Amino acid sequence: LLINFANEKLQATFNAHVFAAEQALYHAEGISWKSVVWPDNSAAIALISQKERGVAPGLLHLLDEVGRLPTMGDADYVARLHDAHAGHACFPRPPPRAVHSSFVVRHYAGDVTYTALGFIDRNNDTVSADLRELLAASSHPILADVFGDDTSANETNNNNNSSSSSTNSAEAAPLGVISLNSKSNVDTPFSASSRKVLSTPVRPIASRGASRAALTATGDKGTGG
Repeated sequence: LLINFANEKLQATFNAHVFAAEQALYHAEGISWKSVVWPDNSAAIALISQKERGVAPGLLHLLDEVGRLPTMGDADYVARLHDAHAGHACFPRPPPRAVHSSFVVRHYAGDVTYTALGFIDRNNDTVSADLRELLAASSHPILADVFGDDTSANETNNNNNSSSSSTNSAEAAPLGVISLNSKSNVDTPFSASSRKVLSTPVRPIASRGASRAALTATGDKGTGG
C-alpha cells in the first residue's frame, strides 16, 4: 500500500509539471494548443492519506486509529474501511468472500486488492534502536528532544539491569569458591596436598653467587666424608 501510494504521489507530480504547468504556461503566453486531458489521481491520493474535518479519514489514518485500540484486529480495520469509504469512486467493494479480510483501491494504473492480514501488527512495530539514536542526534531540536528522552530512558534501564546483574553475580560468586579450611562432606585427593603447600613457608631465593657457594660447600662435605 505504501509503495503504491508513493507511486500515486509521483504520478501526481508528473501530471502537475508535464501537463498542468505546461498548459498554464501556454495559456499565459497566448499560445494556441489543443488541451490534453490526463488521468487525475487526486481522488486516490485523498482516499489513502486525507485527514480533514468533515470527511472520512484516509486508509493510513484509519490504520493508526484502529492500531491504538487494544482489542482491534485486522478484520476490524477492514470493516472500518468499508464503513467509512463505501461508495467511493476509488474504493470498489471486493467479492463477498473476501470482504471481511481485504479491500480494493483503484489506483491510476488499475485496481489492486490488499489482504489486511498483519496490517495492525506491522503498523505498531516500534522504532529500532539505531534509528532512535540517529534521530536523537538530529540537528532538528524537536526530533532531538523527543527521541533524546527516549534514548536516555532506555540507557537508564539498561544501566539498572547491568547493575542488578553485577550485584547478583557478586553475591553468587562465593558459592563457586572452594575454601580449603571449610569442612565438606566430600574430600578430594588434592585437599591434603593443597593444605600442605599453603602451610609451608616460602623461603627466599638465594642469589647466584650464594647458590654456587652452597653447592661447593656441599661438595666439600661429601668429599671429606
